[in-house]
Amino acid sequence: MSSNWLHNFLRISFCAFILTAFAGITTDAWGEEKSGPTFRIFSYPNTSWKYDAEIGTGMMPIWEQGTIMDGAFHSMTKTEPVNKYGNYGEAIGSYLEADVKVALFGSSFTAPETSNKLQKDLAQALGKSVHVLNFSIGSTGILSMFDVAKVKIPEFKPDIMLLAYNATAYCYPRIWRFNMQVDDHTWYFIQSLKEGLDFDPKVAEVHGTSIISDLITDEWLAKMNKAKAEGDETTLREDPLVKQFIKDFEKSVKYRETLEETFGHVRISLLPDYSYHKDQRFLDNVEFVNNSGIPYYLVHVPTHPEVKNENQSDFVFPDVGVPEEQGRRHVIEVNEITGKEVVHLVDYFEQEYLDDITGLFDHPTGGHPASRCTEAMGKAFTKLIVEGMK
Repeated sequence: MSSNWLHNFLRISFCAFILTAFAGITTDAWGEEKSGPTFRIFSYPNTSWKYDAEIGTGMMPIWEQGTIMDGAFHSMTKTEPVNKYGNYGEAIGSYLEADVKVALFGSSFTAPETSNKLQKDLAQALGKSVHVLNFSIGSTGILSMFDVAKVKIPEFKPDIMLLAYNATAYCYPRIWRFNMQVDDHTWYFIQSLKEGLDFDPKVAEVHGTSIISDLITDEWLAKMNKAKAEGDETTLREDPLVKQFIKDFEKSVKYRETLEETFGHVRISLLPDYSYHKDQRFLDNVEFVNNSGIPYYLVHVPTHPEVKNENQSDFVFPDVGVPEEQGRRHVIEVNEITGKEVVHLVDYFEQEYLDDITGLFDHPTGGHPASRCTEAMGKAFTKLIVEGMK
């Protein structure tokens, strides 16, 4: 498996988290004749990420994100997914007053729908009030989950913790994300392998599918949404700001190519010779988490290839872009360092979901949980916790 393939997979995974507008869209959306690039647009400063020195990536309270598809405006949404506790999703009830406090550290595979379902099911199973804080960050791995846990444990003091991830998490490095201004109205989305806000092309990349601008206004969005509703493709394609975004995107593509030609390809994944045993920050974090005395679980969330596999209670690393030998080695290392065996969540799925896996995932060859899988995961997490409390 080539490093480029793994890099591309990790990049696509992050896109899936921060831009739900792509879900279910095909290039046939504009009919037979289509031309132009497809990329994401964000309204500055309301991107779905922000720089955080401690944990690499935090979340802005408001997200304004959309799509230019095949050279035409497709959509733009505004959401406020960060709650009063500073984590992901709606805060249902009071965390401080809950009988059982759960902290979930995950990625795009553990969206708020999952933690909401867990909170409801676990409260019903225990006959107690439950509150789940969801500290998931898209396209993040085990290293970052322990970074976040170390920061959040002293503040929230949960009773139980779940570190839930898919197989790619074993090969994610720590990533610091920030916006780099390139002209009066445009920013690029930067992913860096080192802390700091200075762009170093030797260890950082310009994300290849995003343009950030402060020119997006409510009036412009109203105009474009009206054109979309009326099927006015001339406006959707010929609007001056759409054309400006396309120019900005094409400029970013050329800039990215120039950087790669000059400095080489920046690999946003752990190197083949990386060892968790030699990562002192990870070792310190695990020691801190273990010494907290809070029970926690390392939970493998299955992907579509894994539930289709003959042995569902296992990783299928190659199908998610992770080299087999490296993935297996990292599982052993993390188990050894934490003193825990990874739990395969599929072992706790009710049989009805395994007998018919239709509708569990967002794409027949993809892996992100769809609504039916969210339901299955909420029940499975509940069963896991209840059994552990006996």
